[in-house]
Amino acid sequence: MKTSNFYKSVAVLLSGTAAAQAITLSILPILTRIYSPEELGMLAIFTATTSILLTVSCLRMEMAIPIQKFEVEARSVLVLCIQLVTFNVIICLIFCFAIYFIFPELLGGLGKLVFLIPVGILLGGVYLAINNYAVREKEFSLISKSRLRQSISCAFIQIFGGLFGFGAIMLLLGYIFNLGAGAFYLKKRLLEDLDFKSFVKFEKSKEIFYQNIRFPKYSVVESFANTAGIQIPVLIIASSIGVAETAFLFLAMRIIQAPMALLGNSISQVFYSQASENYKEGTLSSLTLKVSESTFKIGVGPIIFIAVVAQNIVGKALGQDWEVVGVYITTMSPWFLFQFLASPISPVMYVTGKQNLFMRLTIFGFSLKIFCITVAAIKGLYVIESFVFANTLFYMVCFYIFSQVGGNSMGNIIKSFMKVVYIPFAWLFGALFINHILAVF
Repeated sequence: MKTSNFYKSVAVLLSGTAAAQAITLSILPILTRIYSPEELGMLAIFTATTSILLTVSCLRMEMAIPIQKFEVEARSVLVLCIQLVTFNVIICLIFCFAIYFIFPELLGGLGKLVFLIPVGILLGGVYLAINNYAVREKEFSLISKSRLRQSISCAFIQIFGGLFGFGAIMLLLGYIFNLGAGAFYLKKRLLEDLDFKSFVKFEKSKEIFYQNIRFPKYSVVESFANTAGIQIPVLIIASSIGVAETAFLFLAMRIIQAPMALLGNSISQVFYSQASENYKEGTLSSLTLKVSESTFKIGVGPIIFIAVVAQNIVGKALGQDWEVVGVYITTMSPWFLFQFLASPISPVMYVTGKQNLFMRLTIFGFSLKIFCITVAAIKGLYVIESFVFANTLFYMVCFYIFSQVGGNSMGNIIKSFMKVVYIPFAWLFGALFINHILAVF
């Protein structure tokens, strides 16, 4: 892919993602005034639980879709993914009934809302599969529009529900409709001719499954460990220091993740759509270096900016009861800075067939995070700080390994970063200037 085409594809994805993120962030001051910390804490618990299960809903077969050589193979993998999601949703529903009636103490404050989890997994799993099919087809404009529809649906439901006093259930339904709106839009635009009879052709699906066995064999554990390493600590924090405190952490993560969701995911999807071809041509190292430099140039600055101004702005925007969110944002900034650098080039592990190494890496990260957060929770000291330390260390290691697998030494990476280091510094000086203005007035 030529450099101009690469940036054009990223720009197309960014257009919709930027609008979607703007909607998500702009409604936060409304949500914090119409929902209590406890209600937003329930959303954090629901999101954490659903996210963990969602990552393995397709047994990671969705990651095989973009690298299929032929259209018929890609569609066959897509059908397999939806079959797997359906099966896993049935299993999840059985577990939800068992927990609700036999072990209700495990539900925390969710209660009957636990039955919304399978719905979220169904819609989210289908969206994951169709989204990866769109990546293969390089339909970045459709992906961009789907993200915008997701945010609009979520915002409307959550604000409407809060204003009319329906409580936490509307926060959860907004999250679910976020997933569903994207799935239905992409299906209608991209797969209108999909034959539903193919969903019952299990012999073909069995053949496709074994052809791509390396994805469930290695990537399920890797993906589960990666997501669980973020979300299980959120559940531990909820049980150790309270649901309300979890809401503060949840909002802080959502705000500082905005640059990563806006830029990192878009760059990563374009990178994955092209990396397989570059790998075959022997030019993967140049593509990986270009992506790393682009990520540093356009993404590190905004994270630094948010970290510096957060404590002066967040309290005013969200309300006095939420001032601690700004402190959490500043504390978490090193973690998200390195995650932002590492995540866009992580598909290099799939392209080069390093799923086994990726699995071992994420198991290390999962173990590190759970160990740090558990020890801190037991002692009742530095719980959030321990969470941040473990994630920062893990993503530093990830960035190093992804770069090496992509064919670039740290020396080359640093040299590339030094060419554009003035850009993050400009963001830093801008943040310091704004803090000075706020202090004066």
